[in-house]
Amino acid sequence: MKNTWLYIRTAIVKGFLLLLPVILVVFLIGKLWMLVHGIVLKFSHPLGINRPGGYLIAIAITTLVFLIVCLLAGFIANVAAVSKTKAWLENNVLRFMPGYYFIKTMFQEKLGDDAADTSAVVYIQGGWQPCLLIEEGDNGWNVVYVPMAPAFTSGRTYVVEKHKVKKINIPIDKMKDVVERFGKGLSKYAE
Repeated sequence: MKNTWLYIRTAIVKGFLLLLPVILVVFLIGKLWMLVHGIVLKFSHPLGINRPGGYLIAIAITTLVFLIVCLLAGFIANVAAVSKTKAWLENNVLRFMPGYYFIKTMFQEKLGDDAADTSAVVYIQGGWQPCLLIEEGDNGWNVVYVPMAPAFTSGRTYVVEKHKVKKINIPIDKMKDVVERFGKGLSKYAE
């Protein structure tokens, strides 16, 4: 009974840590949405949007303003000082948030960012294993993360020779599914 309780407690904590970044992102987007929506509603009365059906117009305007804010933030992200601040934040704050890099890589992949090309297989302990290519070194060595099935977020980090790593064309979310199914489906991505 004690082992069952420990297993359930551990599963709850792991589940919470897995969901925490997602909940945090949804919460922050919701707060930003409410801020923009509140500003739009303040200007809705002088514009005559307070009539029946006007609330839907306010929501449409809020959506448009929200997307414009995101667009401007995207433009600002290319400024060197902002990039340095973002890198500092990621390295000193966000790295402590479980799952942050995984979520970031998934978004980068969905947006077609080449930096997110991380899926690979690595030759370790006499066999090829699915992994994420974390860093490609100029000195002939690579850093890889090998997830342990069935928990994609648990695994080991290895420094291996470059020739022992082969990139494969599989999105990170599919790689996660493959690992959670103990490798089932990986063979169709192998060359």
